[in-house]
Amino acid sequence: MADLQVGVVGADLIVTLRDQSGALVDLSTSTSRYIYLTKPQSRGTTRYSATLVNGGTAGQMKYTTTTSADLSVPGDWTIQARYVNPLGDYPSGRGMFVVLPNSY
Repeated sequence: MADLQVGVVGADLIVTLRDQSGALVDLSTSTSRYIYLTKPQSRGTTRYSATLVNGGTAGQMKYTTTTSADLSVPGDWTIQARYVNPLGDYPSGRGMFVVLPNSY
């Protein structure tokens, strides 16, 4: 993931899902997809609807930031995905990314 700064709009936050054996999860049959972002020091989690990347067959979904409030504070953020398909509801493991402060 490229460097992210507070307030960036238009940044793609992409999650790649793999099963327990390491194989990519085919998301093409998913009926809903979400990406959860938790602010540093667990100051709140927000759920965003996610879209498939290239039809979802390579296990990727993304959320594109739409307002400066999406990434509102600098620090270590947590990201987690969840998808639903006809067989069930599946959360991913959690990942981390850094949001840098602006210098102005």
